[in-house]
Amino acid sequence: MKTARKLIPAFVLAAITGPAHAYYLTNAVPGTASIEVTGACAIAPTTSKAYLANVHDDERNLLGWGIVTASGQLIALRQDRFETRYQQDYASGEQRAVEYIDMTGKALENVLAFASGGCAVARLQPGIDSRVSYTWNGGHGRANLKATFAGFDGARCNELGDSRHCKARKFSGSITFRGSW
Repeated sequence: MKTARKLIPAFVLAAITGPAHAYYLTNAVPGTASIEVTGACAIAPTTSKAYLANVHDDERNLLGWGIVTASGQLIALRQDRFETRYQQDYASGEQRAVEYIDMTGKALENVLAFASGGCAVARLQPGIDSRVSYTWNGGHGRANLKATFAGFDGARCNELGDSRHCKARKFSGSITFRGSW
C-alpha cells in the first residue's frame, strides 16, 4: 500500500479549515502528535502541536481522554484501557506506568473521513500493540503514546459485462504523541 503524497498534507488542511470546536482541556500534557495512514483512507505523515488531556465540550461535559491539536482539532478519544505494567524506584522516586489503549472511536473516524477526502469507514479496530507510557518523578514527567489501528472502507462495486465485483479496501495507520509536563 502506498502512502498518500500531496503538496499540502490533508491533515494540515483539516486542522486549518476543518471544523475546529471549543474544547476545554484539563490535566493537559503539551507535546506533538502525528498521524499516518496508508491504504484506502491514506493520510500523509503529518505532525502538529497537540495536547493529551481530559477533553470537555463547550458546556464543560467530559467527552473523554484524548488528543486535541493546538488549533482545536480533536484527533481521537480513548475507548478502552488496560494497565499492563507499573514500576516504582523507591530510591529515586521515579515511577513508570504502561497501558494498552484503544483510540478507535467516532473522533478518529471523523478525522479519517475528513482528512482522507471522504473515506467511508466501515470497520475500524485497534492494534494490540497500542500503548501509552508515563514516566514521572514528583511534578515532572513525560508521556509517549502510539496507537495503531486498521480497518476497511465501504465496499465499492464495479460492473463489468455480466458480472459485478465488490471489494472493501483496507487501511492501517498510527497516531503518536510525545509530551512532557
